[in-house]
Amino acid sequence: MLMALESENITNAIVVVTRYFGGIKLGTGGLSRAYSQATRDCLKLCNKAKFVQSKHLECKVSMADSSRIYKVIDSFNTILSNNVNIGINEVIIGNEIQIISDDFDESNAIIKIKVPVDSIDEFKANLIDVYKGNIEIVDIVNSELLY
Repeated sequence: MLMALESENITNAIVVVTRYFGGIKLGTGGLSRAYSQATRDCLKLCNKAKFVQSKHLECKVSMADSSRIYKVIDSFNTILSNNVNIGINEVIIGNEIQIISDDFDESNAIIKIKVPVDSIDEFKANLIDVYKGNIEIVDIVNSELLY
């Protein structure tokens, strides 16, 4: 069963195969082949999800310039969604930039964002370019936020 999962590059999954005895003894080899075949059959039918690792950023910008960050996120998400190549029964989870929270004080907007790890350097560079360096970007390291 493990080999069937590994051949499909499946991780973080569990397979339960229940066999009701029907009077035919398969032996250890036959039983193992039956369980593996059941696993392969199941994998052909099920949908698969790819989870994209992400990091959390905190961006601090002036209140007057805060609307630009939302435009940058929207345009970046369009680029990310156009670069997705998935199969028929596949779904990608976490391949977009998400706003976790946005808070405002008297002069600044503090926006917490979840960004796919593969895109983080390009996204940071894009923000710095758009804001001409007038943005503070901090990586958030908090185990509660990493999912």
